[in-house]
Amino acid sequence: MKYLVRTMFSQKPGFIETDVPLEKGLRIKVVKEYGEVPAVVVGAWRYECDTLWGYGGSLEGVDLAALESDVRESLEFLRHEGKNSLNIAIFAAEETVDRQTLQAYFVAEGRVDFRDLVRNFQKQFNKRLRLWQVGVRDRSQMVGGIGVCGEMLCCHAFLKDFESISVNMAKEQGLLLNPDKITGTCGRLLCCLRYEHHWYCEAFANLPEQGSRVKVKKDGQVKEVRIVTRNAVLRTAYVSDDEGNMFWVDFEEIDTTCGMTPKGE
Repeated sequence: MKYLVRTMFSQKPGFIETDVPLEKGLRIKVVKEYGEVPAVVVGAWRYECDTLWGYGGSLEGVDLAALESDVRESLEFLRHEGKNSLNIAIFAAEETVDRQTLQAYFVAEGRVDFRDLVRNFQKQFNKRLRLWQVGVRDRSQMVGGIGVCGEMLCCHAFLKDFESISVNMAKEQGLLLNPDKITGTCGRLLCCLRYEHHWYCEAFANLPEQGSRVKVKKDGQVKEVRIVTRNAVLRTAYVSDDEGNMFWVDFEEIDTTCGMTPKGE
C-alpha cells in the first residue's frame, strides 16, 4: 500500500510503500538518501508516484522535542546568515532522528555558492548540513496557506506534480487578466487554471475564434457579425454587427459551415 506522507518540521511531501497498515496522522520514520527523518502519514495514495521514500517504522524512542529544538535553532542561524551573506530565503528544515544531519530548503533567483555557510554551520552545530534549492511553487506546497478561493492551497492539499500553466488558459476561460485574480501566493499562475482547461477546449472545438466574422440566425434573419467573446458555460457568444449593435446568441445559432473569416481579416 502506498501512502502520502509529510516530513515533520519541513512539511516536505513524499510517498512510501509498505504492507504495514498506517492510519492518518500516525508519526513514523521515513528513509531518505541521507538518513531517517520523522514524518506524518497524510493518507493512503492510490495513484501513480515516481519517487518513493523508505518506511523506517515507528518513532518510538525518538526525542521529538529535542529534534524540534534543534531545527528551530538551526533555522534561526541559517536564516540570519543566508539573508545577510547570500541573499537567499531559507524557509524550512528537517533533521534526521540521529541528529547528525540537517537538510534546509531555500529559494533564490540563481545559483548560490554556500560553501562558507556550510562551514560556519558545521563549526557552530557540529553536524552535517544539506542545502536544497527549490522553486517558489515548491515553497508554497511545503508552507501551505489559503488561496484566493478561500480554501487551502491545492499544491499543499493534494497536488503531487506541477504542470505547466499559461496565460492562454485564462484567456480561453474568459477570465480577466488581472494578476491579483489569476496568480497564487507563490506569484505564479494559479494551478487551478488547468483543471477545466480541457473542457473549454472541447466546448470551443467546433466554434470560430474570438474576433472572427460569422453568420448567425437571429429573429428569422441571417446576419454577419463579429464574435466579441464566448461563454462556454452558458454556450453563448457575444457578437457585434456592422451597425454597432451588440447582443448574445446561442452557439446553435452560429453558422459554422459558411461565412466564417479568420481573425483579423
